[in-house]
Amino acid sequence: GGSHHSSLSMEMSQQEMSIFNYADEGALLVKEKYPSKDILNISPAMGATHILRYRIIDSSATVAPPARMGMGGDYVLYNPKTKSLITTHHETPEHPWVRSVLHTL
Repeated sequence: GGSHHSSLSMEMSQQEMSIFNYADEGALLVKEKYPSKDILNISPAMGATHILRYRIIDSSATVAPPARMGMGGDYVLYNPKTKSLITTHHETPEHPWVRSVLHTL
């Protein structure tokens, strides 16, 4: 690729770069909370670019899940602002209205 970037893509990459500055400290928390897991990849959370999303798999797993299962597997969210993890996987929605919305889909 050449050095021709539109100003828009430059802004996007700068924003993403800034959140990846926190990737290491988030990873430390993930490994602390899930010592038997390995981090598969790190990406900005969909719809929340200020939050990092860590996909994790069992360390014993020899084969990574296929990329098309990107929504599957275990994942942990890290909020650099609060310096805390947000665990969302395998939990039932706490709010009844969320549950009812899911049923009507």
